Amino acid sequence: MFASFVGGLGSFITGSNTVSDLLFAEFQWGVASQLELPRQIIVAAQAVGGAMGNMVCIHNIVAVCAVVGLSGMEGQILKRTVWPFLLYGLVVGIVASLMSFVFVPHLF
Repeated sequence: MFASFVGGLGSFITGSNTVSDLLFAEFQWGVASQLELPRQIIVAAQAVGGAMGNMVCIHNIVAVCAVVGLSGMEGQILKRTVWPFLLYGLVVGIVASLMSFVFVPHLF
C-alpha cells in the first residue's frame, strides 16, 4: 500500500523518477521478499510513485515557475498539487494491493 509513496518520496527529494528507482527499488524488492508479496508488483508501484512524485518535486515546481513567470508562487503551487499527489498515491496503493492479494496473488 505504501510502495507508491516511497517512490514519490524519492522523486520529491531527488527530482527524478529514475533516481528514485535507483535509490529505493532494491529496498522495495527486499521488503516485498520479507513480507512474501509479489516483488514485481511492489517495484512497479514504486516506479509509478516516482512518476507521481514529480508533480510535487521542488526542483520541477521552481523550474516551471521560472519559465512561466510565476516566481514567488512555488508554495501555492505545491499546496495545490499535494492533494492530487495523495489521491494518486492512494489509488495506486489500492490497485497494487488488489493485484497482490485478490487478482493475481500467486502469479509472481
